[in-house]
Amino acid sequence: RRVKPWADASTSKAGLVEDISRLGEKSSTQLGKVDKQIIDREIEGLARLGEKSSVQISKIDIMVIDALIDRLATLGEHLSNFTGRFDLNVVDGIVNGVGTITQKAGKRLRPFQTGDVQTYGLVMMMGALFALVFLVLVFYGIISLT
Repeated sequence: RRVKPWADASTSKAGLVEDISRLGEKSSTQLGKVDKQIIDREIEGLARLGEKSSVQISKIDIMVIDALIDRLATLGEHLSNFTGRFDLNVVDGIVNGVGTITQKAGKRLRPFQTGDVQTYGLVMMMGALFALVFLVLVFYGIISLT
């Protein structure tokens, strides 16, 4: 709408305000449609990018991470089998061997257990005398430890 030059100032200001208001409504409606289209297009593009990224990340997960975990699990299984065999054959073998030796030594020493305190004292004195004689022989160089 055109402002007439002969109209009074208040009428022309009111008309101008209405014209600006209508122009603003039209342009905001059109801008809203354009903005909505631009935003929708950008959101769709981001969604496609997110989908592609998700597919790529899942491929990395399947091909790299899962393969690494499978290899580590296989390594753990082999290590577990090795330590199990080591425990059964070496550690249990040593423990069982010590037990067998102790049992056989007990059977052979059983006749010497008389229950007589004097006999035990005599054996201790003979052991102490033997140790003293041995130390004297070493001290005077009769027996060499090297």
